[in-house]
Amino acid sequence: MRIRGERDHKCGIKSDKVLQSGMKWYTLIPKFRLTGRECRRSMTQFLGRAQHTMDAKGRLSLPAKYRPVLAASELVLVEGRDQCLWLYRNDEYQKLIAPLLENELDETLDDLREVFIAGAASVEVDGAGRIRVPVELRSYAALSKAVTITGKGTRMELWDSELYEQHRQSIDKQGSIKELNKRRNVQRN
Repeated sequence: MRIRGERDHKCGIKSDKVLQSGMKWYTLIPKFRLTGRECRRSMTQFLGRAQHTMDAKGRLSLPAKYRPVLAASELVLVEGRDQCLWLYRNDEYQKLIAPLLENELDETLDDLREVFIAGAASVEVDGAGRIRVPVELRSYAALSKAVTITGKGTRMELWDSELYEQHRQSIDKQGSIKELNKRRNVQRN
């Protein structure tokens, strides 16, 4: 079997794949196609919430609209705040850890390095659009069968669904809106 086609490493498949099987050629249209505008938007921000199920092997399907972007990227999973996991594309993860690597002898940063570098795991998207969450990270986040995936801009958060609902109920929405307005006013000045 021979495969022809090009991959655009930012947004998945750029051209159709053509397979040769015996004497016949078949053109396979990729399952996921993003227009240039959708691709640029999806590369910059993860938005929304989605409920997914993790199987007994720790495989978790990702939101369908982000699969092309994530499948074409190296992914890194790290422990996040409030007992959730943060999923980054490698380029965003490198930006996150860059300050931790500037001076490796600075002992004040060792705890952060332990969480964000030593505790990190590289994960890949399989053909079904799933990642395998390592046991240690599943344990940290108390992930069970029901998982909520939230978009937080440059990262996704993976939550046990029950813990996420508790977290969501504890959020001070009015206080958050006031803080956002305060930060917007500071940026304008």
